[in-house]
Amino acid sequence: MADAKKKLPTISTPVGLAGFMHTAEPDTKGPYADNKYKASILFPKEGANNQDDINAFVKRVQDAHSKAGGVEKDCPVKDGDKGTSDKIKGYWTFRAKSIYPAVIADASRKALSQTTPIWGGDVVILSFQPKAYNTGTQKGLTCYFKGDQFLKKGEGNQQSAE
Repeated sequence: MADAKKKLPTISTPVGLAGFMHTAEPDTKGPYADNKYKASILFPKEGANNQDDINAFVKRVQDAHSKAGGVEKDCPVKDGDKGTSDKIKGYWTFRAKSIYPAVIADASRKALSQTTPIWGGDVVILSFQPKAYNTGTQKGLTCYFKGDQFLKKGEGNQQSAE
């Protein structure tokens, strides 16, 4: 009898700020277009009310990526201080993506329309499924975007990928 396909666990991020979001339609334009739904979230590196949760999440993802044989530059969590944009300095960034649309929910977990705009700076929680990969030439951890819980409008730059 064939082994049943292993179900991946769904994990939620700590509360953070929405970054680059492609939740209503796949990313099809620009230099990083890959026809996938995407979401990124930013976490302050210090001073947040949930800093212990953020630090534990960042370490957990980095450790899982490293254990899977991944290199730092391909990790789903990146150090904004090492990036080229001043907008992400002082933050950790996390990105998940999928070929399937994610569920968008409000603060009470009621489903919202797939076209509900999530803007940069909005307060959100992302859910994802982590999976180790080994292509033969690359190894690491990928994170499949499963959902976005919209908590409140932010005071960010109000830019969206939609």
